[in-house]
Amino acid sequence: MLHTINEIPNNKQLTKGSWGLSTWETFGVLCAVSLVVFFVQDQLILTKDVYYSLLGEQMAIDRIDALLNFQAKWKWVSYVAIPLMLLLQSATIAACMFTGAILLDWKLPYRAFFGLVIRAMAVVTMGKILQTIILLFMDIQSMDDFYQADWFSLLGWVGKANLPELAMVPASFLNVFEVLFWILLAAGVRQLSEKAKGLGFVTGTYGVGLVLWCLFLVYLQVNFGS
Repeated sequence: MLHTINEIPNNKQLTKGSWGLSTWETFGVLCAVSLVVFFVQDQLILTKDVYYSLLGEQMAIDRIDALLNFQAKWKWVSYVAIPLMLLLQSATIAACMFTGAILLDWKLPYRAFFGLVIRAMAVVTMGKILQTIILLFMDIQSMDDFYQADWFSLLGWVGKANLPELAMVPASFLNVFEVLFWILLAAGVRQLSEKAKGLGFVTGTYGVGLVLWCLFLVYLQVNFGS
């Protein structure tokens, strides 16, 4: 039976982020860390030699050089896109949860869920850092090396060769940091209102959205993948 939650968090609760930072300060830290991770991967992991090794059997050297020159010219777009994508991802997840709250007649504002998502995204960013550290100590010579370096997902545990092609996308979503992200979201929902069943709410809102997104990626893989 549905029940109304009338508790509206005060302004301090809505704006308080991780480590004593506000929501937007936390977002700024996450963006900064994500940019550093991208820089390290671009400069120290995905070097020219790695591209030549990965693409050497598929493309001529001059075409690889042209690709690298094109990437170098437009690399600034990636740096701009990282904060925008993080904002879009967080806002979309918060929108899914806020929609669920409206359907359940919960009197909780959108900014409460947005702040919660931003705080929970810290564990996802930590996953990116650990993944980058692992890659730094690996000799990347093929795409299989990337999959093997993903120690925290089902795809990395089982291996690409042992999974059907259509199962690769879902397997990549099943990872330790995604589970921790769910746990933090569920704990946050319980904190916003003690009456809410946090894990069930997250499953029925963010979980549904994640499944739809996964199915969309599988659709693209089937219709446009090589």
